Amino acid sequence: MKNASRILRRLLCALLAALLLSAAVVPALAVGQSTTLAKFGDKYIVRVKKLNVRSGPGIGYRVTKHAKKGQNVTYLGKSKGWWLVELPSGKLGWVDKQYLTRSNMPRSGIYVSTTKKVKVYKSPKTSARKLGSLKKGTSVYLDYLNGDWGLIYYNGRSGWVPLKYLRK
Repeated sequence: MKNASRILRRLLCALLAALLLSAAVVPALAVGQSTTLAKFGDKYIVRVKKLNVRSGPGIGYRVTKHAKKGQNVTYLGKSKGWWLVELPSGKLGWVDKQYLTRSNMPRSGIYVSTTKKVKVYKSPKTSARKLGSLKKGTSVYLDYLNGDWGLIYYNGRSGWVPLKYLRK
């Protein structure tokens, strides 16, 4: 009986996710102003001590569960800027995506820019003020992650760059 319940729950989860994804014209932006697109099944890590998991996409919906820092969740779909995720327990809920980081994100350390000109921003979004740029092959120290963005230190200054333009 327990196995049948688990199978039914996963089937309903897949059906709901397929319904949400078929209604969306554009895939979800991974985090904040990120340029990386989240795809069904992508794994993310909770970055805050206690993340509210809600019954619907918005703060007006009740909190049904909490996800703890370091816990993995699976992206299933989006609505109104909120993400539908599956928790390790198999339960579904809606979360604010800004508190998640892709699980395969790099760690702090020395990185090299991989493209001709990587723009450096004051904050982790493309609409932020530009502080300058990095030439291809420039080494920088990556200190902190915010979604698909990394805080770097270069020439005595700090700024944010999209992680997709850096490699360890």
